[in-house]
Amino acid sequence: MDKQKTPSPVLRYGRNALIAIIIFAAYAFSWQVTEIDMPRLFTDFYKAIPIIQDFLTPELFARGERTQSYVIDYPVPCDAGEISQTPDSGPRIVATPPCSDPKTNI
Repeated sequence: MDKQKTPSPVLRYGRNALIAIIIFAAYAFSWQVTEIDMPRLFTDFYKAIPIIQDFLTPELFARGERTQSYVIDYPVPCDAGEISQTPDSGPRIVATPPCSDPKTNI
């Protein structure tokens, strides 16, 4: 009949208190290192709503995907071809400069 010796209540209390202090110290240190700003958490909460919605139910709030391709003529050297005209509205890519010489870094 092996009876295991149980630690005294004082030792158990001391061990549990030490563990709690270590956990609290680690939590306090991480709070300070990350510089959490509680008032800003509530005042800027509207910025987090789309992210939170995506985590909660992504299949209900997922944004649609759309693939678009753009082609632009980029003459090298500048006198090799016609410079592309940029549309005034809608999605577009604007090349600056509109052409280049062969040894120029872009």
